[in-house]
Amino acid sequence: MSYEVVPSKNDFLLFTVMNLAGYNDNNGILDMHPLRIKTREHYSGKINNEIILKFYNEWEKEQPNDMAHPPYGLPEELQRIEHRLERSDKGLANTFLELLQKFRESTDFDSFYDGEVLPEYEKICGSVKRNIEEADLFKVLNDAWEMVPDFSYKIIPRPLEACWRGYGPMIDGTAFSFFGPAVKDGKVDFECRRNLSLLSHEASHPYMRVVWDGIENRAKERGMAKELDTFVTKQKAWVYWGKTALQETIMRAMQARYINPKIGNSDKCPEVRLIEEHERGFKHIFKADIAIRTHKDTPKGSLAEDLFDYLERVNFEE
Repeated sequence: MSYEVVPSKNDFLLFTVMNLAGYNDNNGILDMHPLRIKTREHYSGKINNEIILKFYNEWEKEQPNDMAHPPYGLPEELQRIEHRLERSDKGLANTFLELLQKFRESTDFDSFYDGEVLPEYEKICGSVKRNIEEADLFKVLNDAWEMVPDFSYKIIPRPLEACWRGYGPMIDGTAFSFFGPAVKDGKVDFECRRNLSLLSHEASHPYMRVVWDGIENRAKERGMAKELDTFVTKQKAWVYWGKTALQETIMRAMQARYINPKIGNSDKCPEVRLIEEHERGFKHIFKADIAIRTHKDTPKGSLAEDLFDYLERVNFEE
């Protein structure tokens, strides 16, 4: 596998407009990356711009009462354009793409980005890459998830994103890991190693998808596909539902014990992190931890097979 840490002009454009249109997570000045503050101040006079208001209205229409995420499908479409991948032509995303292009054409975005943003953005990417190399991050992930993936990664820091937010989609066989800054000792940046905790979580999503395929295959082999589906549909963990809730639970259990301690994020022991995740709403986190530890200590099959076998042994208890 291979990876690269790259700035994304299209993603930066999206988050510039989002910030102007009311994306105010971590809106306290001390909780923003300096480049986020700089961009918001630079375009402060554009907040009531007709394009920004139109973007806000469409965004609110798409996800009322939740302005904490980019419009659905838009980050993927922007990466398809930026990396010359085949477009999926999602109708909803096209509405936002048109507005983003209008903002770009009607403002100094290109000159601002190229002259004042990109040099700082490239330094951010350099810091992230150094942290990845020093921690040997992908060896840690390969060891934890017990596979060497056949997909490549594009890692994209988001300086205009809220702290501790990230996203890990797969786009045409390439794994993308978007992530915002971390906070340490009151400083918001991408330089401290704590960034690797969020990055490794987002980078684990594609691994988890492979493992989940194995879990579903095991269920079919055992004639228990319906039991697994029934169990999955009942799942709720924090803000997640269904299959995503169970996948997040497994990922967070893996993160606590087999990833964070090996990448320099071991300021809390695994048990403390598991308790925190349980209190956050991941009610099956201890079961997931037991299942993973049992497999690691005495493997009987693949990680996916042993995870399913554990679920079967506990009869998919709630």
